[in-house]
Amino acid sequence: RGHAQGFLVFLTYGVGILGAQISGWVFNAIVPDPSIPESRKVLWWIPAAFAGGVILFFAATFRDHPSNR
Repeated sequence: RGHAQGFLVFLTYGVGILGAQISGWVFNAIVPDPSIPESRKVLWWIPAAFAGGVILFFAATFRDHPSNR
């Protein structure tokens, strides 16, 4: 249990911080003027497309195996 908690902390504070830095760089590269709320809409297409890809991958690869009873 201790190893799992340590791994969770690593993912949250280690990889999570790296993800926040990368998303900041992407935001600065894509959004031309952050003071205009309309210009931020384009940024939300990136996680939406990623989530759509995950859903398609899951739908294509998931197989429900009936249990042997």
